[in-house]
Amino acid sequence: TANQNGQIAIATEYGNSSGTLGIHATFDKADPINWRQWHHWNYEDSLGTIYLRKGMQVLTLQTIGAGQMNYDYLVFRMRPD
Repeated sequence: TANQNGQIAIATEYGNSSGTLGIHATFDKADPINWRQWHHWNYEDSLGTIYLRKGMQVLTLQTIGAGQMNYDYLVFRMRPD
């Protein structure tokens, strides 16, 4: 169903996974203009953690449930140990 919260996961080719990550919808029932419901971008800071090996990685982004999301970009930050 459209305009619901969704879930994604990010996995590596080596089997590491972020697990299920929740994405919050921007749907606003009070907005009288329907097309605007599809033109909001969520910004999620520190959505989750995934452990990567050193070197080049192939990552897979999977939509797990609901959402009908339109992905723009992902930013990965190295977390100091």
